[in-house]
Amino acid sequence: MVHRHTRFAALAATIAAVVIVSGQSRGNPTEWPTASADAQRTSWIRNDVSISIETMSEPGFELQWKTTLESPVRHGVSLGPGVITSGVNIFTPLSTIAAPSNQVFAIDNDTGNLFWTRGFEGALAAGTAECPGGISGSLTRMVSLTPQDPGLGRGGGGRGRGSYSSAVGEPGAGVPIPARGGGGRGAPAPATTPPAAAVPAPAPAPPATAPPSPVTSYTIPPGQWRTSPFPTNTAAQGSWTGLFRPSGVVYAVSADGMFRTLGVVSGKDLQRPAQFLPAGARFSDLIAVGDLLYTSTSHGCGGAADGVWAINIPGDTKSVISWKTNGGRPLGSVAFTTSGTLIVAVGPGTVTSSGYANAVVALDPKTLAVKDWYTQPGVELVAPPVIFQEAGKDIVAVTTKDGRILLLDADSLGGASHAMPLFASASLTGGAATFAAQSPAMWQERTVPSGAAGAPAASPAAQPLEGARWLLIPVVGALPVSLGAAGNGAVSSGALLAVKLVHQDGKFSVQPAWVSQNIAAPLTPIVVNGVAFAASGPSNAPAGLYALHGATGKTLWQSDKTITGPLSGRSFWVGSGHVFVGTRDGTLYAFGFAMERK
Repeated sequence: MVHRHTRFAALAATIAAVVIVSGQSRGNPTEWPTASADAQRTSWIRNDVSISIETMSEPGFELQWKTTLESPVRHGVSLGPGVITSGVNIFTPLSTIAAPSNQVFAIDNDTGNLFWTRGFEGALAAGTAECPGGISGSLTRMVSLTPQDPGLGRGGGGRGRGSYSSAVGEPGAGVPIPARGGGGRGAPAPATTPPAAAVPAPAPAPPATAPPSPVTSYTIPPGQWRTSPFPTNTAAQGSWTGLFRPSGVVYAVSADGMFRTLGVVSGKDLQRPAQFLPAGARFSDLIAVGDLLYTSTSHGCGGAADGVWAINIPGDTKSVISWKTNGGRPLGSVAFTTSGTLIVAVGPGTVTSSGYANAVVALDPKTLAVKDWYTQPGVELVAPPVIFQEAGKDIVAVTTKDGRILLLDADSLGGASHAMPLFASASLTGGAATFAAQSPAMWQERTVPSGAAGAPAASPAAQPLEGARWLLIPVVGALPVSLGAAGNGAVSSGALLAVKLVHQDGKFSVQPAWVSQNIAAPLTPIVVNGVAFAASGPSNAPAGLYALHGATGKTLWQSDKTITGPLSGRSFWVGSGHVFVGTRDGTLYAFGFAMERK
C-alpha cells in the first residue's frame, strides 16, 4: 500500500502529468544511484558543487534537518541505506530508503518532508539475527558500467549553488515549477542490449580446468498487469525511455522475494511484481546493470542457497538464474568490471560439489557461469570487492581478515594456477586490529595543472583524474601508528587506514599513508570531492559523523553530539549536497550547507 502524506496527496496527481520532463538535474548534480555509488562499488563521488576540502575547512556544514520515520526495529535495524533520484519530481531530488519492516520511504532531500511511503503486503515472521526477514538489501536504480564525472565542465568545489525549489507548494497553489536553464544530463547508453528472448541463452561449457558452474533457472509465467496510472511500455524498455529511464524508477525486492519496479513519483508498481527469491531470503544490496537486476544470498535463509541471483527486468515474463557457491557465503554485494563481468567475494565455508570458499569468483553477467576464480590456502577474505582501472585494466581489490590487501587482474584473477594475485601486501593491522567486514572505499586525486604562477585551474572538475589513488579501509580494534602512516590521534577501538596504491614498471605496491582519529566500528567511508566522510557505528553508543581530509586524514568537521542514537545498520549515503545518516530509532539526519530555497 502506498501512503502519500499531508500536502502531497493532490500534488502526486499533478506531478504524474508533468514528470516526464526529462531527467534534468538541479543545481547539484551529485547522484547515488546504488549502494556504494557505482557498479565498481567505490563509494566515491567525483565532484560536488558544495562539498570540497576548502568548504569543509570553513564553518557552515551542519545539521539541515532531521525527521523520524515510522519503521519498527528488526534485529537492531530500522532503516537501510538510501539511493538518490535527482531531478525526477520537478527538480526535487529524493532519497528512496528501504526498511527491514517491508517498507520503502521517499524523502525530499532538501526539506526532509516525507513524499510517500510504500508498505508491502504480508505479515513478517519474527526472524533471527542471521535470518532477520524483511528487506535486507538496499534499493537500486539503473547503473552504468562506466560511471561518468557528473560535475565535469560545470565547476565544483565551491560553495556557490543555484537556488533550489521544493516541489511542495502552498496549499491550493499547485506545483511550483522553477525556471532554470541547462544542467540536464542525457541518459547514458544502455550497458547491454536487452535479449531477444526472455530466457537467457544456455551457459557455454566452462574451460576444462574449471569446476562445473552450478546454475539453476526457472521462469515466472506471464500474467495480467496491475491497474496503474503509469502504463508500462514494454517495447520502450530497452531504449532508456520506459522502465529503463535511469531516474524514473527504482528497483526493490520485498520480504516475500518479489521483484518490484516502483515509480519514483508514486511508489506504485510499474510492472507486475514477479517472484525473484524465496520468501525470507537474506539478500545483499541490489544492483541493476543493462537488462538484469542482481543480488547475492547468504545464511540459507528462506531456503535460498548461498550464491548470486539475477532476474530479467524488461518484459512480462521474468526469467531468473542463480549460481550456488557450494561452499562459503558471498561477502555482501556483487561488483562489476567496466566490461560487464560480475565479481563476487566468497567467505570461508566447507566446499562441496566443486564449490568455492575464500575465493574471488568472476561470473558471466548473462548466465552466471563461472569465468575465472582466485583462491589460496590460508587466505580468509573478509569484505566485498572494490574495482578500479589502472593502465586500461580492471583491478579487483579485496581485504583479508589478517590485514592484507590483495590486488587481482579481473581478466585473470589468479593466473594459470588460480592462486597468484598481482600483489599481496604484508599485514597492515599490527595484530591488535583487524580489517572490518566493510569494503574499502577507492578514490583518486585530480592532478592540478599549473599556470605561470603555479595556480590551480579555476574548476577542479576540469582537472583530470590522474593523481594518487587511495584505498580507505575500515579497521576494528587498536591500530598502531607504526606502519609508516601518519597518525591523527590514539586509536583504541577503530579507525580508517588510508593506503596509496602505487603502480610503477608494471608492478603494484601499497604505501600506508594515514590513520584517522579513533572511529569506533567504522562503516565503509564515502569520498566526496576529496573529502572522506566516516560514520561510527557501534551498536551501544550514539553514531558519529566525521569529515576527513582524503589525503591526510585530518579531521575537518565532526558531528559531536548532534546524533543521539546508534546507527541503523548501514544507513549512510550522500547526494544533493547532503550526507544522510539513519539511526535505530528511525530518525534520519541530513547534514550539509544551508541553501537558498524559493
